[in-house]
Amino acid sequence: MAKGGFYAVANGRNVGVYTTWDQCRAEVNGFPQASDLAIWKDAPVVYTDGACSGNGRKAAKAGYGVYWGSGHADNRFGPVHGPATNNRGELEAVDVALKQAIGKQMKCIIVRTDSQLLMKSMDSYMDTWKR
Repeated sequence: MAKGGFYAVANGRNVGVYTTWDQCRAEVNGFPQASDLAIWKDAPVVYTDGACSGNGRKAAKAGYGVYWGSGHADNRFGPVHGPATNNRGELEAVDVALKQAIGKQMKCIIVRTDSQLLMKSMDSYMDTWKR
């Protein structure tokens, strides 16, 4: 494993965070429905948010924001495309951040969001979606 990383065991013999793959593997190998994840402490952190005034109404206005840090050249904000809802703003913010990360060939980023929809989508729903 690369220097500075961690492994998280979400479902294994002992749920926790480990500093080596060997420690993590001992907790998940042979464990039914084991779940592990590599977490990089030096990964760039991006904050995303969406907002909507008049959410659910005809005249609603919504926007998104992407924040990489103070004065960062990739910070972005703008109106949402399509129907104006707070969830569309949240989704568009993450879409913009992920496209930026892919464009810069980042291997890993940490997305910080207050959106329950996004958190549940990534943690629970995504595995059930069809491509």
